[in-house]
Amino acid sequence: MRSSETAARSGTISFGEIQRRQAVPPAAWKQYRKALSEDDLGHHAESFRLALSAATLSPAFAQAHSALAVWYLRNLDLTNAEREIRTASALDPYYLPARELRGVVFLIRGELVDARKTLDAVVVRDSTRGVAQYFLAATLYELGEPALANNHLECSVRLRRHQGKALVADLSSFDTPE
Repeated sequence: MRSSETAARSGTISFGEIQRRQAVPPAAWKQYRKALSEDDLGHHAESFRLALSAATLSPAFAQAHSALAVWYLRNLDLTNAEREIRTASALDPYYLPARELRGVVFLIRGELVDARKTLDAVVVRDSTRGVAQYFLAATLYELGEPALANNHLECSVRLRRHQGKALVADLSSFDTPE
């Protein structure tokens, strides 16, 4: 669920996201942060419950909706994942985690051209998005571009190492590129 966050140091954060950080009630932030912590510990059912609670407390909380989308994607529930991605995108059309997750949905569905276009746009806006790098690599492998795919995969691995948390672990239950 960590991929629902925008890293403060990346410098790529939308104005809407900054405004929301002030508008979301502290109780919703607390539930969201607990959800991330529980998810990091592998307590996925509890993390889902907490993220759902955060989204219920503050329906305009895009990060909570993106965290729920990650949970649904892990369980290959594309219908609910897309609903949460649409909600997060409607709240802030510039919110990168929602765009990134939309690219993952395209990849899962086999819509490779759309996946590449979406994930490439995320990487261009913020090259520190490890999940986008990883799934762009998977997309490029599927499209028959192994050299470029290897570059993105290597970048994803470097980001994972340097950022401490396993960014790609959010969705790594999907097959990795060979």
